[in-house]
Amino acid sequence: MTTWHAVEPLTEALWFAGNYAFHPDVELERTVLLHVANEANEDEMIAIYAASQNDE
Repeated sequence: MTTWHAVEPLTEALWFAGNYAFHPDVELERTVLLHVANEANEDEMIAIYAASQNDE
């Protein structure tokens, strides 16, 4: 599944990925984050994703 969140904050898009994305027939067991950038910042992206899952 892919979505586009151009006008939303990153935390809101990541919250959606972890809490609202679903498939009607297949249980989604993992969330894959693909961050395309000039410099890698995996730890920061994972921290932002984790923090976004606590916001309701």
